[in-house]
Amino acid sequence: MRRFALLILCSLLSVSVQSKTNVYCIRTSDDPIISSQIKGSSIFLWNYNTAYIQNIDSLLVRVQNNPVNSTDPYAMTPSFLALTPLSNPVITEDSVVFKPSVDYENFGTEDPRVSYWNKTGLYYLTYTAAQKTDGIVARLALATSPDGSNWTRKGILFPSIAWSKSGAILFRPNFSPVMIWGDSTISPGLQFATSPDGVNWTTSSSIYLPVRPDYFDSYLVEAGPEPMLLSNGNYLFIYNSARSGYPSEKPGYHFQYNVGWAILNGSSPTLDILERCTEPIISPALLWEVGVDPYLKLTPNVIFTNGIRRETAKDTFTIYYGGADSVVGAATVTVTFSSTTGTPQVDLLRQRRRS
Repeated sequence: MRRFALLILCSLLSVSVQSKTNVYCIRTSDDPIISSQIKGSSIFLWNYNTAYIQNIDSLLVRVQNNPVNSTDPYAMTPSFLALTPLSNPVITEDSVVFKPSVDYENFGTEDPRVSYWNKTGLYYLTYTAAQKTDGIVARLALATSPDGSNWTRKGILFPSIAWSKSGAILFRPNFSPVMIWGDSTISPGLQFATSPDGVNWTTSSSIYLPVRPDYFDSYLVEAGPEPMLLSNGNYLFIYNSARSGYPSEKPGYHFQYNVGWAILNGSSPTLDILERCTEPIISPALLWEVGVDPYLKLTPNVIFTNGIRRETAKDTFTIYYGGADSVVGAATVTVTFSSTTGTPQVDLLRQRRRS
């Protein structure tokens, strides 16, 4: 009888506990870390959309110029990728380690994202191969490197898909490589791909992370950098987004790009989404992010991140982002966890007895 009563008491004392993830973002500085408007920083006019390369603690930066004698302030030369140490981020002609060399990227090598696989000892670079034929075609391509400087092209990842962009690869123990990729101007969200070897990829036709009407990511979502392991075994996935309704002086452009996040299930082969933010963690606010004179403004109202660095503090990271598609900024992202405890059933019982 006592055992039965104890079981009842334990039942009455049970609580419901829900875990909540908190993600905070603070700029590391009110100034860009790379900008052609900073003396000695870069010889290229526009520097943005930056990947981080671990082990060598360096940045891989998309760089471009305005064509010589052009009267169009938005005209661009093909994109190159420049490597620079984070300790002294200076970009010269000698910094360029990746630029168009084959026909499918004749108009630029854009938007780098880099992941490292311990199994092979290689860096895996996904980038947008821009090709100019009758118009401009963008397709997601891959290259590998043992050192971050010398790259071997592996070709277009999805040759049968006419337009593809933004691939964030995750290598993790005991699982096959996976990639979150896509450009929701073509499909209504990001997609999910798997690979046996990190080079050959098969994509799902279903939507992994959709755009959401009436949210900050209502117009577009693109992958950010590779998902990062958290102390609870799940992954933080930083992604890029856009919404309309922000007129600018750039013809036909009325968008604002922001950064969002999702928490992915670390024990799931398909990285099921556990949580997703309802508000961005960082939006254009500083003059060089919004694109206000005298700052550069290739594309106004843009914060777009491709690079992330793990810091020594628990669940803390630095993201590197393009501001107004013109300069590179940095911000610290911190993740914490809190628990929401429900009211014990025994308290509810007492309340009923009092009434």
